[in-house]
Amino acid sequence: MPPTDQQQPPSLLEGLKRQHNLLLWASGVLAFPVVAWTTRLGTWGSHYLGLTAALGLLWPPVFAAVYGPRPGVEAVWWFWLATAGVLVAHRVRGFFPDRRNRRCHSRFWGVSWFERADDPNPPRLPRHLTAALVLAAGVLVHQFLNPPLGLLLAIGAVAKFVSDAAAFRALDARVRQMADARVENEYALDQYRQRHGTE
Repeated sequence: MPPTDQQQPPSLLEGLKRQHNLLLWASGVLAFPVVAWTTRLGTWGSHYLGLTAALGLLWPPVFAAVYGPRPGVEAVWWFWLATAGVLVAHRVRGFFPDRRNRRCHSRFWGVSWFERADDPNPPRLPRHLTAALVLAAGVLVHQFLNPPLGLLLAIGAVAKFVSDAAAFRALDARVRQMADARVENEYALDQYRQRHGTE
């Protein structure tokens, strides 16, 4: 047997899980400029803007540098400055209390412009619709107005779709676990009552 103090090489499943997590993190970074524009002001949780958001804000300049000094790339820089302005607006709006006294998780991802803030259902359709519209806008901008900006928007839209889909999948898994736990607890409680004769 190998010594216990030596680390075992990661299994295939662990490697795939790491790659999956890295893909989701990268999707969040690439989607962030689009997310900033498609989220209602002041609806993010108090700690939503973290490392992913900071790197996401740096993504347009990185894109412009990689794209090179081609015609139209200056529009990416203007988009970046406008996105920084939108983030300031998000932060300023977040200082004012919500009139409906809504409470949310500190890392809540905000409310899309296409969803109702008081809808208790997961906003799958509004969020996927948002990504589809941004993708369509990106394709049109790329074809008819500004190829670099259109490509940036299209990449952000696809990344937003991937990121949102993963978040909904994680939510479904958690709800399923909670439902299973409830069934197990109810079954155990029924067994306890039968064995101990209590109501």
